Amino acid sequence: MPGPPSWHAWGSTRSTSARGFANQSEIARLGIVNRMTESLWVELFPRDLESSVSFYTEIMGFRVDRDDRDRAFNYVSLVRGTVRLGLGSRPKEPSSPTLARWSVEIVLEVDDIDAEYERAQSAGLEVDTALGLRPWGLRDFRCFDPDGNYWRVTSR
Repeated sequence: MPGPPSWHAWGSTRSTSARGFANQSEIARLGIVNRMTESLWVELFPRDLESSVSFYTEIMGFRVDRDDRDRAFNYVSLVRGTVRLGLGSRPKEPSSPTLARWSVEIVLEVDDIDAEYERAQSAGLEVDTALGLRPWGLRDFRCFDPDGNYWRVTSR
C-alpha cells in the first residue's frame, strides 16, 4: 500500500492541495488538513549592494536565485536551503519620511491578500502604504509594527 500523499515542496508550487487528490471532499474524508501556505523572508536594503551580495554568497553560503541589478529597482534574491533573503538598493528618495530610516523589510507572503488587508484594517492597523498592485505584478500593503519594524504583506 502506498504511503501518505506528500505535500508540495516549499517554493516548488503555490498550491495548497495535497498531491494526487482530486477534490477537497476526498481530502476531508481522509482527514488530511488542507493547509494555507504562508512564508516569511527578510529583505535588506544595504548601503552597498555589491558588497552585500558578495558577503552573503561568498561567506554566508547563499546562492543567487534571481538577479535584477540591471533593472531600475536593483534587487537580488538569495537562497540557502529553504531560507530566502532579498537584497535591494536603498531608495534615494523614500516614499515617506519614516522610510528614510529603514534598512530591513520583513515580508509576509499570504494566499488571500484582500482578506489579510481587511483583517488588519478591522483590527485598527495604521497602514503606511495602502493595498495596491506593484510594478513587479504582486499586490501588497505596508505597515510598521510597534517597534518600528517595516512589514510588507504581499500576495503570491
